[in-house]
Amino acid sequence: MTDTLTYVSGFDATSDEVRAGLAGVMKLGLMRYVALTPAAGEIVIRTREEEPGRPMGAGSRPGPTAGPQDDPWNFWVFRTSMNGSGSGESSYKSLGLSGSFSASRVTEDWKVSLRLRTSYNERSFDYGTVSTLAVTRSHSFNGLVAKSLGDHWSLGVRGGASSSTFANQKLALTGGPVLEWSAFPYAESTRRMLTVQYAVEGSYFDYVEETIYFKSSESLLRHELTASLNLTQPWGSANVYAGAGHFLRDLAQHSAGVGGFVNLRLARGFSVNLGGGVTRIQDLISVPAGERTPEDVLLRRRQLQTDYRYFTHFGLSYTFGSVFMNIVNPRLQDAPSPGMVIMTH
Repeated sequence: MTDTLTYVSGFDATSDEVRAGLAGVMKLGLMRYVALTPAAGEIVIRTREEEPGRPMGAGSRPGPTAGPQDDPWNFWVFRTSMNGSGSGESSYKSLGLSGSFSASRVTEDWKVSLRLRTSYNERSFDYGTVSTLAVTRSHSFNGLVAKSLGDHWSLGVRGGASSSTFANQKLALTGGPVLEWSAFPYAESTRRMLTVQYAVEGSYFDYVEETIYFKSSESLLRHELTASLNLTQPWGSANVYAGAGHFLRDLAQHSAGVGGFVNLRLARGFSVNLGGGVTRIQDLISVPAGERTPEDVLLRRRQLQTDYRYFTHFGLSYTFGSVFMNIVNPRLQDAPSPGMVIMTH
């Protein structure tokens, strides 16, 4: 006998609610097997309305069997968040504030995604005769509307508006079509996905300061081609990507990069994870003209001219010992000592 049972948690479900929901589905799935054992006579089955302490007919949240026809939100999901952080010493202070709001609607045929973000960060140093304050602000809105064209093709339109003191952009507007081809059917995306995207975007930039190209504002057209591979298999997972693009006015103003992450299980209990990437950058058109101050360089208040970026990561892990490691004992968990210096950055 083989059964496939599905549980879909709510977007606002806590980890305890997800655990309880999964356990409930497993109990239902095991009932057909319990019915063939002597324990079947000890089983009591009741509905939610018959639960102790719950009045008959009392309402409850839709269970895992609820379908799209029962959705009062018509597939829309909204999320908002606010974050703040602060740290300091006698000669250093840091403050960060950020907030975001997103709305998305995802069905088999359509995908709509909207997101609004804002952030404010300041850092101040006061050491001897040196005193400085670094402030950066950014605001952005991004949107995507995509239509499914079958098992292997999708067509969409994406765009956005943003401003950033770090990027020297008083206002940046972008928008254009994007076409995607998937080598595997989208239904297999949880296990494997190989996609190629081609996008053309028109842009308008209004700069805070005149750029190294002597521009206060400009309108440009850019296109880019990207490919990515995502795998989730019994041996582990992998994500590899490559992409390139350039402004149509000048092929020399381009960027191209490759990178990826791999988590590989080599043997029982032994795994390796590694990642990295490198990007060649020749299209930083918003870098302001003039010399940068030492504070700009050390505190990264402004985008600096560069020809490349890279990152690397490597790790090994090996676990061995008793198979009874699921026993939980939360006593005397690690906690910061009063005399411990906590560094954050």
